[in-house]
Amino acid sequence: MPLYVLGAGIAALVPCLGIVAAPVAIILGQLTLMRLDEDTPPADRNKVIVGTALGYVSLLFLLLVAIVWKLKGPEIMGAFGR
Repeated sequence: MPLYVLGAGIAALVPCLGIVAAPVAIILGQLTLMRLDEDTPPADRNKVIVGTALGYVSLLFLLLVAIVWKLKGPEIMGAFGR
């Protein structure tokens, strides 16, 4: 089996992982931010904030893709002859 076929199969899983990973990142990030002490080093706090923010960005991106797919999906699939 060619290597590019395996890469395409793995790449197909990325949207599925995003659907699960975004809410998990948001929930765990918010819980961690609530539990951090005031004497926590800024570098550690920044890591948690970036992870939480990326969870929100990922969720927003997934919602935008779903909206575009709902509105333009039939046109896109029609362009491929289906």
